[in-house]
Amino acid sequence: MRRVDAKLCTAAEAVARIRSHATVACGGFVGCAHPEALSAALEERFLATSSPRDLQLYYAAGQGDRRARGLNHLAHEGLLRRVIGGHWGLCPGLGALALAEKIEAFSLPQVCLLLCAVAVLVLISLLRQGVLSQLLRDTAAGRPGAISTVGLDTCVDPRFDGGALNDKTPRDMVSLMEMDGREMLHYQPVPIDVVRLLTLLVLACANLLTLLAPLCCRRR
Repeated sequence: MRRVDAKLCTAAEAVARIRSHATVACGGFVGCAHPEALSAALEERFLATSSPRDLQLYYAAGQGDRRARGLNHLAHEGLLRRVIGGHWGLCPGLGALALAEKIEAFSLPQVCLLLCAVAVLVLISLLRQGVLSQLLRDTAAGRPGAISTVGLDTCVDPRFDGGALNDKTPRDMVSLMEMDGREMLHYQPVPIDVVRLLTLLVLACANLLTLLAPLCCRRR
């Protein structure tokens, strides 16, 4: 276990390694399997030291309680530069930053057509969560992004808003291309510097075990 022990640290020690301008990816679904201790520790570090700054946050499923938990811990001006995520409804703090033009913001939610009608009200535009998940896989594999028909003729289409939520956000995440005579959308890769996950066990080989994490529930 010595090899494992050498890699263990507190939440504060872990977030102390995050540098300004890093791209941080976060796992979780609503309040399930979200690394709450790491989010809180990162918030505490920023409030105490004003560091790190200008992070790019990447997440697929919404993570929060519509109040203060989850990714709401990161809703501080200066901490984030850009957010690329799905279902912003659980993170009103991030939404407020986007509405105030304090951050660049892309939204990639779970439901496409329903949210199209209320995009302005709930701060959601139209990419699917599945595209974000696939884009993360393609980025990790060193591929030049993800190619999909999902998002064509919606707010994600670069002929419209390109998935951007405000005027501050450059339309640089999605481009239109043609393949075999068909229109496709090319989603740009997002290299990740830091990954924050809820893990159940650190194996002796230093791999992280997250199996069944979403099923760990408390009985009332």
